[in-house]
Amino acid sequence: MSTPYWRGLHRIRALMPRAKQRQTGYVMVPYRKHPCCPRSGWMAVHRLVMENHLGRYLDLKEIVHHRDLDKANNAIENLQLCADRREHGQVHLREGNGGFRSIEWPFDEEVFDLLSQMTVGMVARKLGVARSSVVTWCCRHDYVPEIRTKWQMQSTEELRPPKEELQKLVGEKLLREIADQYDTTYAVVHKWCRELEVSVPASGTRRKIPVPDQVGLEQQLSVSIAAAETHYGVSTNTVRRWIAELGIDYNGDRKGRRLAPLDDALFYEYYALAESGQLIVGQIERRLGLHSGRFAQECRDRNLPVVGRRGGGVKGQSRYSVKTLREVAAKVVSGKITRVAAARELDCTSTTLKNRCAKHEIELPWVARADCGRKPFPAPPRQDLVKELKGGASYQSMAKKHKVDVATLKKWIQKYKIQTPSKFVALTVSVPTAKELGELLWEFPITKIAEMRGTTSRVVSKWIHQYNIVDRPSVGYWNRKEV
Repeated sequence: MSTPYWRGLHRIRALMPRAKQRQTGYVMVPYRKHPCCPRSGWMAVHRLVMENHLGRYLDLKEIVHHRDLDKANNAIENLQLCADRREHGQVHLREGNGGFRSIEWPFDEEVFDLLSQMTVGMVARKLGVARSSVVTWCCRHDYVPEIRTKWQMQSTEELRPPKEELQKLVGEKLLREIADQYDTTYAVVHKWCRELEVSVPASGTRRKIPVPDQVGLEQQLSVSIAAAETHYGVSTNTVRRWIAELGIDYNGDRKGRRLAPLDDALFYEYYALAESGQLIVGQIERRLGLHSGRFAQECRDRNLPVVGRRGGGVKGQSRYSVKTLREVAAKVVSGKITRVAAARELDCTSTTLKNRCAKHEIELPWVARADCGRKPFPAPPRQDLVKELKGGASYQSMAKKHKVDVATLKKWIQKYKIQTPSKFVALTVSVPTAKELGELLWEFPITKIAEMRGTTSRVVSKWIHQYNIVDRPSVGYWNRKEV
């Protein structure tokens, strides 16, 4: 990636320490000052070398070609300028390392016959060419394909197989596989089955699975339907179909949830898993087929603490005791914390905290004080706010400058009864011309220009982009000048 030093428009040697070679093989350098620099800020070194050699900037249509096809070799002897992409392609074609390949088409009658039976994409796949090549052939022969989609293909008698062969294929393959075999669609094969009265089984994703042994199924159903699903690797509907076919009296609701009481052996088995942190309540209720909250109720019925909650620890009822709620509500009333912060302390939502306090008739205001949890900021003088608003500054930039939020800034504006920026006269700020602004940029920093014009630096930056001023000093220019 070493590149020698060239004199000309660009100082490439100063840019090369930061050069990088992309996956495409081209060597790129950061060069935002270039007038044709893309948004990424990186320029190709071979284009800069050619510009130094010619003494002018390249047009966007012009392409620089590498003679030895080594994209990292950016010596001027290895580069060749092409006027456009067409000339670049011709160069590759003459050198024998590119260009278009010749297509050997069959007889025109064969192509016409294929286009009358299949779509353009199917003909392209059959001939091993691109779809655009088939379209070009049609334009050359003034032929408009009649079949635009697969749905326009008709099932002819010659294409349809006999009933015995179709019955055999349907039993061995999917309908989509049969459609691909006959170069047709799924709907056409399904139509053949209806016309020939061939029974169509379930699709490949829903093949009919044989009914298992009734004893083994009842053993899995004693746990839950979910356990049977996991054991046999089927869906809920399949398990319900087995229950209906075998006539099993399953004690559950229509959603497959358990209605029978939970025996102690099964409960303590899953309680140990929850206590060790291997399962949470939601997973246990899913495996046992329980309703939401059923496992926690089973724990309370046996005078055991509820374990396996999402937090991972043992959660009792002490966090919602009257004493705890009163202590938290007192903090909210005194203005020390907000209701949301109090809910975070109890590891619950603000709605849950509100409902718990309402149950015990505990006062819990939504906002205790306007400045709750915030440090009060003194409002700046009125003339400063008016000056910034007249200069075209936005609420976000002003709030960032005064280190407050937008709501506090709006309160200051309402307090001073200042008109909104839309009611100010647009001519209050003297906008310089492009020539004047270009001269000022080399004499003063942007912040100084903003003070001179009675506006902000953000507005001055907008003027620079509006006039498309490229020749301007960088930030380090003023730092070096101050030193």
